[in-house]
Amino acid sequence: MADEGRHKKLLGYLNWPDEWVSPRENGLHFPKSGAYETNKVLDDLNEDQPYIHATIHDIKYINSEWHLFDINANLIIKAENIIYCGGMAGCNLPFINDIPLVPNRGQIDLLPVEHCEGFAATTVTYGGYITPASQVGSHTYRACGASFTRQIKDNWQEPSHFDTNKNIARLETHFHLDEMTIPRDKTITWTGLRATTIDHLPIVGPMLDRQQWLHAFSPFGKDTRLKPLAAGEYLRGLYIMTGFGSKGMQNAPICAEYLASLIASHPLPVGKGEVKALHPGRFLIKDISRNKVS
Repeated sequence: MADEGRHKKLLGYLNWPDEWVSPRENGLHFPKSGAYETNKVLDDLNEDQPYIHATIHDIKYINSEWHLFDINANLIIKAENIIYCGGMAGCNLPFINDIPLVPNRGQIDLLPVEHCEGFAATTVTYGGYITPASQVGSHTYRACGASFTRQIKDNWQEPSHFDTNKNIARLETHFHLDEMTIPRDKTITWTGLRATTIDHLPIVGPMLDRQQWLHAFSPFGKDTRLKPLAAGEYLRGLYIMTGFGSKGMQNAPICAEYLASLIASHPLPVGKGEVKALHPGRFLIKDISRNKVS
């Protein structure tokens, strides 16, 4: 009943015609819905953009510019402004390692289209999801997922038979199929690590000067009603945009527009509330007030 009320509220808010969205048993139906093929989207966005494929090992601020170095201390690139948009892979980099990202393993299973007969051709979500058919090599598959695992092991990239069974069993339950109707040994498995945060919101904004913040906001360790010793300062030209979890395609565009506007001193496309909710310093302030920092 709670979901039914939420769906009714959403329908009233959207006020879309039935050809776009209509109520169905236990959910909403979007007849014209589809799914992004993310690699193609990113290829189109980056078609005319310069791209350097390299592994960054160190970040240094030299002569008013940020310098990025590889593991052999070779300079990769330097720039006045840089934005860290990576996930868990960059957590060992200077400055980035202070950001409290939480890894969350996700696995999807690609099902041969011949084992998906009788399913709606559009995207279907039900706690899990199944996407429309797409070409992978010489075969056609539908993606089924996705798992969420916070207990990360060293072998997280290896396929998990437990997660495969869980993904497909959830699909079978939704479509009222008998258990093991869909063969588990015919799937292609993909895994990744989501970069998440403890409040489920991304981290977007200027990178703070951690040591200066620890001093400036130290009174909060006694009482958050006390005034800070100084305003918080930031590392000039260093910005961060990460922690999107599984919502990157939805939230990254507006966050990127916000950062671009901030850097260029243009009017911001988001309000003060959103800026505060996304702020990179929000976790440090909480830790100071709870005396959880050294």
